[in-house]
Amino acid sequence: MPVLVHNTPIGICPADGSTDHGKLGAFVMEKDLKAKGFVDIVDEVTFNASDGTEFRADFVARKPGQA
Repeated sequence: MPVLVHNTPIGICPADGSTDHGKLGAFVMEKDLKAKGFVDIVDEVTFNASDGTEFRADFVARKPGQA
């Protein structure tokens, strides 16, 4: 199941420069994900790699119908 993982520090999104990741950045990003059809949106998800490294994503979501 494909998922979108979004992780960016506070400031302007380096991917496209369109989103401010300040205090309202998380709210705006979640709203944008919903508008783009993503569901099961979860914030602050921690992934553990096989070598023990941890990675925390701002959001993880999936888009229905994509395999």
